[in-house]
Parts: sequence; C-alpha cells; structure tokens
Amino acid sequence: LIAVCLMSSLAASMGVEPSPKFLHKLKKLDLYARTDEDVLRKNSWSGVILTVVTSLIITVLFLAEWRLYRTTDLVHHLHVDTTYGEKLNIYINVTFPLIECTDITIDIIDVSGAQQIDVVHNLNKVSLTNEGRPMAIEKASLAPPSQKPPPSSLPPTDAPAAESSEASQGAEAPPTPSCGSCYGAELTPGQCCNTCEEVQMAYRKKNWVLSSVEGISQCQNEVKDKTRGGCNLYGFLTVNRVAGYFQIGPGRPMLNPAYGGRNVRVFNDFSFNLSHIIHKLSFGEEFPGVHNPLDGVHKILYGQAVGACKYFLKVVPTRYQYLDGRVLPSNQFSVTEHFQTLDENARTMPGVFFIYDLSPIMVELTEQRMSFFHFLTQVCAIVGGAFTVAGMLDGFIYRSVKTLRGKILLGKAH
Repeated sequence: LIAVCLMSSLAASMGVEPSPKFLHKLKKLDLYARTDEDVLRKNSWSGVILTVVTSLIITVLFLAEWRLYRTTDLVHHLHVDTTYGEKLNIYINVTFPLIECTDITIDIIDVSGAQQIDVVHNLNKVSLTNEGRPMAIEKASLAPPSQKPPPSSLPPTDAPAAESSEASQGAEAPPTPSCGSCYGAELTPGQCCNTCEEVQMAYRKKNWVLSSVEGISQCQNEVKDKTRGGCNLYGFLTVNRVAGYFQIGPGRPMLNPAYGGRNVRVFNDFSFNLSHIIHKLSFGEEFPGVHNPLDGVHKILYGQAVGACKYFLKVVPTRYQYLDGRVLPSNQFSVTEHFQTLDENARTMPGVFFIYDLSPIMVELTEQRMSFFHFLTQVCAIVGGAFTVAGMLDGFIYRSVKTLRGKILLGKAH
C-alpha cells in the first residue's frame, strides 16, 4: 500500500498516470492475501486438536524462553594481573581440638622479607572444653611482640633472690603460690603472674622475648596437671600481595632463628596433637559460585603423630563484576597437601603451614543477561514457527482425509 501510494504520488507529480497492468503486477506482491467473504469456513475436530496442541507447545516454549531470559550467564576472561601494591586479606576459621588457645600462635613470613611474629590483630580465640563446647572468647592482645631479648637469661639475674630460688625449684613443679612471680617483668611493684599466659604477657609488655619456659613454674604446673582442651581460632590476616606462608602451631616466639622462631619446649616430649578442622579459609571476599577447597577439611592425627602439616596453595586473582556494574576483587585457589613426620632432632618445627603463591594471570568473571529485544525476537520466532508448522500439518491432514473419502466414495459407486 505504501509503495502504491508513493508510486501514485510520484506519477501524479510528474503528470503521468500509472497503467492498469503495472498496478496489477504490483498488487501481486501482497503477502497477506485474503479469501472472499463468500467462501465458507469449515471447522473440523482435527483442527481443534491441532490448535490446542499448538497452544500448549507455544506456552511451554515461551516459559522456557522466559526462564532463559531471567538467567544470568557468567562470562570468563583471562588477562595478566597488573595490580600491585595492594594488601591481601586471608579469612580463617580453624579449630584445634587438642591444643589450648594459650599454646597457639600464628606467624606470617613472605618473600619480601616481611615477618609478623605471634600475630594477634583481628583474631579471636575461643577456648573449648574436652567435649568441644566453647568456654570463653579471648580477644588476642593488640600489643605487638618484640624481638628484643630480655636483659639476661631466664630467670633474669636482676630478679629478687626469692624469685630465683622459686625458679630453681621449677623442675620439681612446686605448687604455684597465691601471688606468682613475673620473673623480673613486673610493670608495677607487687604484680602477680599466676598463670603461664600472664607471665608471657608480662614479658611481651616489657618488649622482652620469653626464650624458654623450663624455669617458669606456672607453665610447668599447667603442662603437668591440666587436662588440655581445644581452641577455635577465627578472624583474618592482612598480608602483602606476594608469595609467602603463615603457620599456626604450638609454642611462643623465641629468638633462636634455627628453629623457625618457635618454642615448643612448653610440651614435654612433643606430647601434643596437631589434629585440626578447617571450617573456613578464603583469600579475600567471597563471590557467587566460589569454591574454597579447604572448607570443612578434617585432619585427624592419631596418637602422638607430631609433624608439619603443609598446605600448598596456588592463589588466582579474580575480579567479579555484577549486573549492576559493581566490581568485587577477590581470589580463588587450588591446594595440595603434604604431611611431614618430625622428631625431636628435626630442624622444621611442628605446626600447620599454609604456603601460598600468587598466579600472574587474573580471572575476570562478568555477569551478563539476554537483552529484552533478543527475548522478544525469540518469542516471535516461537509463535510464528509454531503456527506455520501447525498450518502445514493441518493442510496435510485435510488433503489426506479428503483424498481418502474420495476413494471410499468411488469404491462404493463401483
């Protein structure tokens, strides 16, 4: 119709009338030809059944297309990681059922030479009973340890004579007095240290390092007499974005570097068990679909199997972009495990080691969804295609029935 109007207007403006033959040929281009009104429409049961089936098929396909339209696709891209100078948060939640909180420390060392000894920032310790029930939540002290040695050996020579005599009898494990000695680390006159933890904390507040607990009667009494419970350690560590490791294990920091900066002599004859449960370990914030392979891992060591449990982690930097444009920087990692059995002469100290290395390739995950116009095109294709196929089937059925009836009538005539 538009073409006819345009051609008529053009011909009228030029003073030329279009010929009837041309208009007749142009009229044949009509794709929507209609039958005359005097032609009767005939309904059939086959057409009714075909219409119902076609409508059901269109409905099912439409719902499937709608579900696909509402589904979010995740597109993966790989490129070189160009970020630098950033910090990395490591979220941990680990339980040691057979080691007390006062005997557990965390050290962090990376390839840049940075060391964090006896980390206490952003960490919480929950003491557990022998049955695994929580007793009390202990927020670790924020006082950073120092590598400065005490003025003299332990107990210090400038400590009172009475305190030295008590220390000399520590091997016999005498009962702890009502006001225990701090072994020269008193901040105020008359300060009492009745537990091993209080003695260690007093030394840390004096910026001294407790290199041995053999002469500390409080520590010896706790080791000998106290039934050990467990400890749940949770929080996060902030490290440099370079390769390194952090270790969780028994003991307190010591000055001797040959033993990895740990003092495990608080335990008699290595009589501790490093069985542990990793509830959560992730590098950065979690994003949809992330899988942390160490979550829920139970490492049970039977008997007095003392050793170094090492987890080798390959960390892959990841950027997750949501549909609304928000970008979440995070990480994924893979892991392998190795357990090294140790004895008293081993150079490697016992503990749980998490050795991580960063990949130079970054994974970028982007959420995408089908556009509305694409969805509309698919719906039109479904409806049009279904009706076209249904029309072809209806025509085939009609012609087949008509032919069959004609043959039956012809047979009766003969």
